[in-house]
Amino acid sequence: MTDWTDLTDSELSIDQPVTQEKMLALRDNPRAIAEGASGAPAIQAAALAETTSERDWVLGRIGDGNLGAEYLQTGSQEESWVRNRTAGSEYGEVGTYAWLENTGSKSVSSNSNTTLVPASGAWKCMTSGGVAAGEKGLFLRIS
Repeated sequence: MTDWTDLTDSELSIDQPVTQEKMLALRDNPRAIAEGASGAPAIQAAALAETTSERDWVLGRIGDGNLGAEYLQTGSQEESWVRNRTAGSEYGEVGTYAWLENTGSKSVSSNSNTTLVPASGAWKCMTSGGVAAGEKGLFLRIS
């Protein structure tokens, strides 16, 4: 992890010399922020959203408005975090998968969203080439 280096306004004032240490800090501090280094400012949820509704959505999911580094990393701890939340999903919830049969009442293809029984909502066919009537395939619940 990259270390965070505090730089005061006086250190960066117009009359101060440019040093190698200051330049390294200016280069490394953005990475330290992204990695959640000790002492670095936290990334604000509003910075990740382009619209007010996106910002409200993000804030509603991370509580205090600070996005911790644990959500930005790709290690085994983060993989476990995702797996635990996925494993806790109930059958038919948005984001879950199901092996379903096309009964012929709807036309199903890999590019369409189709409402299928047993769970209501829109399901996207994840089987390459789609699923013809009477065939089964993998579907993702999208709404």
